[in-house]
Amino acid sequence: MHTDFGIHMKGGVITERDAEFCTVRIRAPAGILSVEQVRGIATIAKKYGTGVVHCTTRQTLEIPHVNPEFLKKIEKALEKNGTPVGSEKDEIVNIIACPGTDRCKFANIDTIGLAKKIDQKMFGKMMPVKMRIAHSGCPNGCTSPMLNEIGIMGRVRPIRTEGLCTGCGTCVEYCKEKAIKIKRGISELYADKCVQSEFV
Repeated sequence: MHTDFGIHMKGGVITERDAEFCTVRIRAPAGILSVEQVRGIATIAKKYGTGVVHCTTRQTLEIPHVNPEFLKKIEKALEKNGTPVGSEKDEIVNIIACPGTDRCKFANIDTIGLAKKIDQKMFGKMMPVKMRIAHSGCPNGCTSPMLNEIGIMGRVRPIRTEGLCTGCGTCVEYCKEKAIKIKRGISELYADKCVQSEFV
């Protein structure tokens, strides 16, 4: 159950080294922001901060050097902008994703769509520890899913379809790991060499 402690206690409000100021982190599922939202954040940062924003490793933006007196006003402005205050404490923080099948030629899954669905259900929920969730569309792992508390990686297990494989050897040419060989006109997969094998 999520409890609302008010803007001053939200995880997205981070006390800075100089405790007279705070940084306001923004919620941006999968790091997706519209041009209008970016403009809105720029206006808010100029009005209530120092006119700069910080791009975080969690695919979101922060407005640094904010006077705590402005927090309620910033909260309302960010809500209106469609970019509410994010999270950072012992809760589910901004959920990240690579471009996935929307843009990446290596992707196997719709990482952005999945990240947004998980965000709708899970973002900001209180946890025993900070909970980071990352989505990667393929084993290249551009979002480092293995380094998050929950990592989701899209994979496709290589298969040979009986009757369709002609033994032409194209798969052998394309497999960088040399995990496929043609034997007696049939392709064979060597799981110990396949980059997918440890996840199979």
